[in-house]
Amino acid sequence: MNIKKLLTEETADRDFALKLHYDCAQFFKQNGYGYKSLPLYRGLNKSIQTYRIIEPRKNRIPKNTKLQLHNALDKLLYKKFGWKPRSEGVFCTGSEFKARFYGYVYIMLPIGDFKFVWSPKIDDLFNQLSLNGITDFNTDEIIKKDYLPDLKKIADTYTDKDLVSAILSGNEISIKCNKYYLINTDYIKPVYNIIFQ
Repeated sequence: MNIKKLLTEETADRDFALKLHYDCAQFFKQNGYGYKSLPLYRGLNKSIQTYRIIEPRKNRIPKNTKLQLHNALDKLLYKKFGWKPRSEGVFCTGSEFKARFYGYVYIMLPIGDFKFVWSPKIDDLFNQLSLNGITDFNTDEIIKKDYLPDLKKIADTYTDKDLVSAILSGNEISIKCNKYYLINTDYIKPVYNIIFQ
């Protein structure tokens, strides 16, 4: 974030940018703060005119992935990272284009401390599972018997390092935070260049 530029902008824009600067300091610090910060995008099927502060669900139920598979992946990722990215995470991407597949596109900014995981090799986990044929089953036993080795290989590709590379990859990123901003891209335009360039 360019603080010098921020302080010379219009008052309303400056106040909003300063609020984001304060609330999202950890994100900006990990994301090239002071040089060039990159936006995270999230697609949502609801329209937001300005912005909202959202508290994520703590136990997300998947829309497309079968629950047994979702739970198996969460267990594997929990062993590696100490939290459940499939259940506790907010999904976003550095690709505005990919976010459009999920609805209206918003800027997503985690408030305060946050964690993240991503895979340099997998752009979207649901699509990857479909490509690997890991979708046709009904029980936990089938997962353990037929799919667990493949799921372990997938989980091994995930990392919680290098947020900048995660964003630049355009791959799916799962973020764990207590609250986050979801900001209409048109609403943020007056401060967009301040925050993300």
